[in-house]
Amino acid sequence: TLDENGEAMHKSKGNVVDPMEVVQRYGADVVRWWVVSQDFMEDTRCGEHLLAQVSEMYRRVRNTFRFLLNNLYDFDPTTDAIPLEQMEELDRWVLSRLAQVVAACHTAYEQYAFHRVYQTVIHFCTVDLSAFYLDVLKDRLYASGKTWPARRSAQTALHQLASTLARVLAPILPHTMEEVWDHLKMEAKPESVHLADYPQAGCVDEELLKTYTQLLEVREAVLAGLEAAKQSGRITNPLESLVRLRADATYYPTLAARKGSLASLFIVSQVVLEEMEDGEESAGTKGLQVEVEPAPGKKCARCWLVLPDVGIHADHPLLCTRCVQAVSSALPIEG
Repeated sequence: TLDENGEAMHKSKGNVVDPMEVVQRYGADVVRWWVVSQDFMEDTRCGEHLLAQVSEMYRRVRNTFRFLLNNLYDFDPTTDAIPLEQMEELDRWVLSRLAQVVAACHTAYEQYAFHRVYQTVIHFCTVDLSAFYLDVLKDRLYASGKTWPARRSAQTALHQLASTLARVLAPILPHTMEEVWDHLKMEAKPESVHLADYPQAGCVDEELLKTYTQLLEVREAVLAGLEAAKQSGRITNPLESLVRLRADATYYPTLAARKGSLASLFIVSQVVLEEMEDGEESAGTKGLQVEVEPAPGKKCARCWLVLPDVGIHADHPLLCTRCVQAVSSALPIEG
């Protein structure tokens, strides 16, 4: 192990890293996290700056688990779980991605390529979960009725994410994953995560993954449009925006089939979707035109979306229809 500059460690140079000091400062799991971040087939480097970076990556993973567990406080998988075929499409997508992660990490463990486990999990937690799935999911988790199928579908996915990732990372982060395991409700749960089997990779829906690759391309174009509108002063908060989206034949069928969920996917209040004419040019992402403007209507005091139906219910003049149904324990209107 070399120092951060690639030089051998010597007491005379003052560049020696004492593992026990690192354990006392960051915890034993962060030391283990640093170990697996290194490709041991090459010389490894260690120093204050590198340990701080690894500690930040550990914090991101821990915060991901914190979000998962915090949103399972009222969820019992034995009574509340939704069968896979009845789950929301976005939840089925993340479980397909999870299956890919499990398979990739299993292969890496078998090959003693522990740094690939580290890279795979970091990418999944930061890109797929924190930057996309969990961000989109907040509205459904917080604004839906407590027992609505859509919310239970989300919680079913969160439970599978937490229980599966805990077993994947148990060999690397034993103390943290034991803590996660203690907070999980599970029928016939082993006393310790280290007594549980490594998870089996579930089925991967390749067609669904392909569809969401396209949807994520559209989302990136919309996010760029929202940022431009914010910078120009046309909007102050993307959540209160209306997005006018024109798409060509490459994107339109996929978007039209999910028209009702596009606002949630883009984290805006309203979306208007139109099909581009043949030969019509687009700026930015080819095949897409994005225009952003303030959404018409009033801001719901509960979900914070700007919608035209806010105020039409006399008993709850500050809420939208969905939130009125949620606070009155009514089932949501289909579609």
